[in-house]
Amino acid sequence: PIVLFLGQVTERKGVDILLDAIARLDSDVNCQVWIGGRGAEAYRDRLDEQIQRDGLENVSFLGWIPEEAMFAQYQAADIYVLPSRADPWPLSVVEAMKAGTPVVVSDAVGTGWDLVDGQETGYVFPTEDADELAARLEQLLRDPEQRSAMGDRAANLVRTHVTYDRMERQICEAIHRAAGGGAPRNSTI
Repeated sequence: PIVLFLGQVTERKGVDILLDAIARLDSDVNCQVWIGGRGAEAYRDRLDEQIQRDGLENVSFLGWIPEEAMFAQYQAADIYVLPSRADPWPLSVVEAMKAGTPVVVSDAVGTGWDLVDGQETGYVFPTEDADELAARLEQLLRDPEQRSAMGDRAANLVRTHVTYDRMERQICEAIHRAAGGGAPRNSTI
């Protein structure tokens, strides 16, 4: 199975946490880890050192992925992981779910609160908790039927609830409330 991270390879995105979790998986749990994206060279050097130290031979850096190729990466993956330390509402979670890929995200990922529905579409783990991330990954890596069911539910959730019309309406409602207007009278603005 393929575990995918796709985004900025930066400390804020927590790729080091993902690598810590991969190092903690039971020895009988096999997977490939694909890390797509670019970031600061110093952070990448730290990740390379971490990979060497932990003997992680199953990690591949894909580099920058053009936007037109991203969906294929999400579809090829069995699990999408976003272990961010802070990430208000990253689209990568929506994109992975749209591709039918279950997601595992930290509780610092805003889309986790909105879309990762009570273990139906994936899992939310406490930020910085590599042990919990490893446990969630191991659970999914050992159970392809669960991964498939979660991926199907994730794709359905995104198709039915994450539409441009709905997002536009919610943004307008949030702006109206922030301006002190309470709930708008006409929610079809």
